[in-house]
Amino acid sequence: MPIVYEMERTDDLLETWNALSHLPFDPDTTVQSLDNYLDAVRGYVIRVKAEGAVGLEMVSNPYREPSRKEALSAFECLRKGSELHLVKPNTLRDYVD
Repeated sequence: MPIVYEMERTDDLLETWNALSHLPFDPDTTVQSLDNYLDAVRGYVIRVKAEGAVGLEMVSNPYREPSRKEALSAFECLRKGSELHLVKPNTLRDYVD
């Protein structure tokens, strides 16, 4: 029987530093950069595929045009604490999802 994993809702993960830096699907990863976060997500997808997953179930949301520059800025605002919570929709979610 094929395995289908349900991915954590990434829009909720991409709103606060606490949620972003403590990944429920990879609790041993320490997130320090946007690329580090993306690597953790890629690693999760590779791992569950190797475990036999045939798909990932995710939520579809309306998105704006993704911008790496804006996503990096939003990530750094959360990491440094200058923003405690990003509103929905946000540029980080637009880039990552």
